[in-house]
Amino acid sequence: MRKQLAVLAATAVLGVTSALAAHPFSDVTAQDWAYQAVERLAAEGVIEGYPDGTFKGQRNITRYEMAQMIARADAHQDEVTAEQRATIQRLANEFANELQAFGVRVNRLEDKVGNFKFSGDARLRYDNVYPGEHGTETLNGKSSFYYRARLKFEATIDEKTKAAVRLSTGDTRFDEEGHSGTSVDEVYVQHQFGKHVLATVGHKDYIVGNGLTYDDSFSGVKLRIGDEKLNTNLSFGYINSNGKKAVSIYEVGYRPNQSVNLKGFYIDRHSSKSNNDKTKKLTDIFGGSLDVYLGSDNKIWLGGEYARKERQGADGESWIVGGGYGKADILQSKTWDVKVQYFNFKKETFVKHTTYDVPTYYYNFVPAHANSKGWLATVDYTLTKNLGLSAYASFKSKTQDNVNKPELYRLDLNYQF
Repeated sequence: MRKQLAVLAATAVLGVTSALAAHPFSDVTAQDWAYQAVERLAAEGVIEGYPDGTFKGQRNITRYEMAQMIARADAHQDEVTAEQRATIQRLANEFANELQAFGVRVNRLEDKVGNFKFSGDARLRYDNVYPGEHGTETLNGKSSFYYRARLKFEATIDEKTKAAVRLSTGDTRFDEEGHSGTSVDEVYVQHQFGKHVLATVGHKDYIVGNGLTYDDSFSGVKLRIGDEKLNTNLSFGYINSNGKKAVSIYEVGYRPNQSVNLKGFYIDRHSSKSNNDKTKKLTDIFGGSLDVYLGSDNKIWLGGEYARKERQGADGESWIVGGGYGKADILQSKTWDVKVQYFNFKKETFVKHTTYDVPTYYYNFVPAHANSKGWLATVDYTLTKNLGLSAYASFKSKTQDNVNKPELYRLDLNYQF
């Protein structure tokens, strides 16, 4: 883009209205078509010329020069319309790398461009995890394409309070009929009490530990107390476990540095009523996880997670352990990582909606992960900024009695915005 065109666009975006300066650039005259735009932005300090007093309007503007104009526009946040502020924010996001390169924090601009923003993601998935027509206990082996799209709206109520709503299509097979359409899968309010207490009330995604036992929705109240080094989560509400189940979840996280991350958790599953209307106490679950990152760039990963039903003994255990190399980042093109993990879920284990893409077996269309063990390989690669590809495959999967089980394969294409 020519420099004069960029300046004219900036004038329209910023809406500056100060008095014109008296010919600050020797190569810009009153006869030039961009004269008024150049003069206005120069008077506001949004643009600067060269040491010899020229503007050089015919040369192409660089991304860094454009980013500087966006950064200087920060001074005019209180003088522009909501539409103009939204345009400035979109430009700030587009030129985030250049802004950060010379020390301008995009977050500072975000704080001043109104109280509303949105983000989202889309996923195309291909796998062989489909329960079949009669809900058999083994994986059917039918390969299917799925799609999912989500759009999240966040509103800042004040400097300590925000509200969010997320719409989702859910995972939908391409050949599926009668899909119910888009639904609200997150709606919550968050409030910061002081520096170390964050309260969340509503319906939101929830990961217990690193997600071995549960990675799905949670409805209720969650209190996060502490900081990035040491924190505690206290949660009271309902999880999705073959219907809504009342729980209290207690978690502790400790991260002394960027190389070590340790977590512990306890899930208290509240009493329910059985068919004969007598109170039935559900088994509680406890566990923990450890992640260690090695090397000068922390690209070598070793980690694992363990969980156990309190009254089931060894039959209630589940664990996964593995290692990997690399660091895939959806915001950085051509980054990648690979992982290999071994999983072992005993017959009475509590693994309901797990983070890990281990083989999923169905009984009457209910996903089950118990009574299985084997290996899982994962590869992640960022094709370009905001577009990533992930591949998963299980191998040597067996029951606890060493009976072979069908293997899983999955390919995900993820886009976020």
